[in-house]
Amino acid sequence: MFRMATSHLAHAAKENPTLASIPQMLPFEGGIPVIIDGHVAGAIGVSGALQHEDLACAEIGVAALGLADRSS
Repeated sequence: MFRMATSHLAHAAKENPTLASIPQMLPFEGGIPVIIDGHVAGAIGVSGALQHEDLACAEIGVAALGLADRSS
């Protein structure tokens, strides 16, 4: 939907709390879109630990697929 890692949204929501009111938007670290040939093919989302740990696990998942995090 946003074509970026949720960590980017989390940082933006800290600056502008109204972003958290956008429907279907969770401003927490841990979600990374899977982008293949410029198209969003899906996403990897991790939750259950500290946010930075969720993000690290999601990054490991993207790497395991042989893809780089190209969401920034």
